[in-house]
Amino acid sequence: MNMFNFVIDDSFNDYFNFILPDIAFIQECRYNRINKQYHAEWAGNYKEPIDSRIHLSVAISKDENISKSNIDLNDDYTCVFVEYEKYKFAGVHLPLIDKKRENERKREKILSKIKKSDSKIICGDFNACSNNENQEYLEELLNDNYYIDLWQEGINQEKAYYINFFGKKIKADSKKNKIRTFVGNRHIDYILAKKNFLNLKEIRIDFRTLAFTDHCGIILDFDINPKDK
Repeated sequence: MNMFNFVIDDSFNDYFNFILPDIAFIQECRYNRINKQYHAEWAGNYKEPIDSRIHLSVAISKDENISKSNIDLNDDYTCVFVEYEKYKFAGVHLPLIDKKRENERKREKILSKIKKSDSKIICGDFNACSNNENQEYLEELLNDNYYIDLWQEGINQEKAYYINFFGKKIKADSKKNKIRTFVGNRHIDYILAKKNFLNLKEIRIDFRTLAFTDHCGIILDFDINPKDK
């Protein structure tokens, strides 16, 4: 999820404590807005103290066993690669390619690192929309690198839900419900997983996070496939 529009009433920490994830990935997070009770691994080679005006991708957990992966983007702040319980995970925030192509070199560098990371799960803001280059890269990951789109997998297995503003969990149906992950009524955030890595229990898109961000949080519950342990 994105944490750029964080509010001052502590609703993010309340929400995080309520859902109790083993690990969470956040894009556009300000350094001074992560509660000290959480262990954080920040994108890039930033060292404490980090300027609170800088927005970074971060992986956070209450488990100190989370650690930085050997995949390094140096001073880039958009993607974070970590290891947790011996598995590699990636939290990404892909830049859009504008008409002036200013982000193209940066984007290609990030995409190369994502492929090299061989992460079991890749999640975050892909900025992938119909007919843009990020959508093409997303499809490349799904077709060539043996990843699956877990939201679509959840739909196929009838294990996909969305949570409305009342906290009611409603089964998602791609034919009846237009599911969005962004305030702009688009689905640009994804969780991908290596094929056969996990057994999907449930995946949920949570509209309630729009109270403190412009993205809907995606919550994934899964068991690791015993063959991968």
